[in-house]
Amino acid sequence: GLVASGCLPGWLLRSNNRAVRGVGYATRATIYALLFIIGVRRGRGGEHIRALHVLCIQGVTIGFCGTMGSELFMMPIARLFSSRPGMDSGSGQGGGLWEGMKGSMKILGCFCAGLALGVGGILPFWFYGGNVFLYVLRAMLLCVGMCMGFDLKAFLIARDLGLRVILIPVLTVAGTALGAFVA
Repeated sequence: GLVASGCLPGWLLRSNNRAVRGVGYATRATIYALLFIIGVRRGRGGEHIRALHVLCIQGVTIGFCGTMGSELFMMPIARLFSSRPGMDSGSGQGGGLWEGMKGSMKILGCFCAGLALGVGGILPFWFYGGNVFLYVLRAMLLCVGMCMGFDLKAFLIARDLGLRVILIPVLTVAGTALGAFVA
């Protein structure tokens, strides 16, 4: 409901460049905030820190296998999308390895900062409750809806692709789940 309710204001503000930039910043900020809050919650109990070496090995293994499962499931339909103009997988922007990793490093940094502050227990009591997480999650969903409203071409592309567009999330989820199960 929040995503859908953000589409109309996004569509109405689509020609306002400041609003578009602002919502883009807000979307990223809410994603970083959610990861920070998750880190705080994981660090608060301390049991996750004591088992960090095991959690890291398990996380990397499950992440790798889930990614490989997703890739294997997506390979058969890659040809369906490669024949369409503008649907190639390469961004053509380059920038090297570090440019591609910057976003991941920011995400990891937010989570680790939250983890450290959670272990330290220095945040106010109200921060540890579920309400902060829910408010930030709702704000993010509204921002995502506004971003969708800014550019309605995504709906047209989905309409043109028909049922093939459903294959992407279904096969991604199925491949990731199978890979994680194998791990």
